[in-house]
Amino acid sequence: MLIKGFRPLITGVRMASPLQPLSAEREEASAPVTEREVAYLRAISELSRDGVFVSTSEVARRMRVRGPTAIEAIRRLYEKGYVTYVPRRGAALTGRGKALLASIERRHRVLETFLVRVFNLDLNRACAEASRLELHISDYLVDLMCRYLGHPRRCPHGRAIPVKVTCCLSR
Repeated sequence: MLIKGFRPLITGVRMASPLQPLSAEREEASAPVTEREVAYLRAISELSRDGVFVSTSEVARRMRVRGPTAIEAIRRLYEKGYVTYVPRRGAALTGRGKALLASIERRHRVLETFLVRVFNLDLNRACAEASRLELHISDYLVDLMCRYLGHPRRCPHGRAIPVKVTCCLSR
């Protein structure tokens, strides 16, 4: 990314955009997702049964938007490779979409557990804070928190924390 009239002193170095920082530790998909896109992925996941396609009208109802708005959001997710979309049939999560949701779910639950155990936050506040942070924290830092906590199996709400092989093998 070059700024008009700006000539870099060092060539051959990629500059990070604010939405996608450069990092060797970053394991997320190359296309960053927004909170709203994650909400659509969660809606499709919850409405889908065993990979069955979910109609765009069902997704629109769940998201409380009009049909064309839901179709546009699903199209963006399709372009990023997170859903399969067939007009008049609907959308279903791809393996990449399922992996992204599992990663975000793990981040949320580890963060929530960390906030409750280390900072003694109440459950509701910890959940709200984890929701704010889950898309902005690296998997590397979440792995460190998980190790610090002794690889917890459940979050404070009692839900299972997804296992990450490179972190939780010693459980």
